Amino acid sequence: MNKIITLIVLSILSFGISASAVAIYTCDLEEGKTLDEVKAANSKWVKAVNELSESAVSSYVLEPIVSSNMEGFTFIDTYTDEVTWATVNREIRSGALSELSDLFEGISECPSVTLHNSEES
Repeated sequence: MNKIITLIVLSILSFGISASAVAIYTCDLEEGKTLDEVKAANSKWVKAVNELSESAVSSYVLEPIVSSNMEGFTFIDTYTDEVTWATVNREIRSGALSELSDLFEGISECPSVTLHNSEES
């Protein structure tokens, strides 16, 4: 599964996303919820984060086509650099996005996150 996620990240990055920090969240849908609900919540989150940050943050919801966990999905968030990622996360924890704090509550659970440095080669 990690190899598949890595290949997806590399594929996305090869299409011109100029990010040097990539956060990968492995998530599960809550019972009875849909990816459309996740995508709607994520669109609101991205808009709010980009209003908060001077750097552009992008986020993608990856739907499984073939997976051992067809109920799961992945978020891939791209940031200009690790400092931007840390700044955004600090602002979120300090309550800067308090209006969105419950946005994903009851829709999805993301028990795993990894942060990667990326560079074009």
